[in-house]
Amino acid sequence: DIEDKYKMKREALRGKIKELGFYQLQKSVWVCPYDFQKEANIIRAFFELTYDEMKIITACEIEQDRAVKIFFKI
Repeated sequence: DIEDKYKMKREALRGKIKELGFYQLQKSVWVCPYDFQKEANIIRAFFELTYDEMKIITACEIEQDRAVKIFFKI
């Protein structure tokens, strides 16, 4: 989560995440079924984000994931 005083940074990050093809699961939760650690590190460095502002969670399952699977055609 990026503070309101950095709204432009937050909006730019959201745009980049959309451009990369992530699926918005919740307001601040975006998912991707592929390994993107390298890209995430580049994004974090470019936007000068702390680990508190951008957290990466690796999960093996999402409950009720039909919409996600449809989005990614998997």
